Amino acid sequence: MEAAQASRSDEVLATLRRIIRALELHSKQLSKYVGLTGPQLVVLREIGALPESSVGNIARKVSLSHATVTRIIDRLEEKQLAIRLRSQTDKRRVTLQVTESGRAILDAHPSYFQERFVKDFEQLADWEKTLILSSLQRVASMLSDPVTTASGSKDGSEDAALDVSAQPSEEPGW
Repeated sequence: MEAAQASRSDEVLATLRRIIRALELHSKQLSKYVGLTGPQLVVLREIGALPESSVGNIARKVSLSHATVTRIIDRLEEKQLAIRLRSQTDKRRVTLQVTESGRAILDAHPSYFQERFVKDFEQLADWEKTLILSSLQRVASMLSDPVTTASGSKDGSEDAALDVSAQPSEEPGW
């Protein structure tokens, strides 16, 4: 029984690696042909889709940390694809807008990877969509909880637990 469980765990991990690999390859292709990473394009799309969007709104929409989205927006500004605008009425409020160059990239480079996934996903039966969604939500939850240490403690009292929910210093590679 344990061998079957280990085998299934290995299959799940291998499948996760395939998903990560596909996302990385897509990001590399984007970078090569468009000059943007996957996360940069996703954030640029959200800025274009949400009028007067803020960093916090974008971060929530794309499920990235505020700090990560801030770094991505810094890069988009360096490339003159997006700009930050300070509100004239409330100087604390900063909104984001896509520049003409950014809009040209969005118009010229539809997100084939995401569109293909959505097209294929929408062809599934409702029960399959629900199953996939709930399974992915569960996996995401499992990956964002602190990793249990070798001693079995989750709080790190005996060993320092690795917290995979901590935000990376670099943007994700999808």
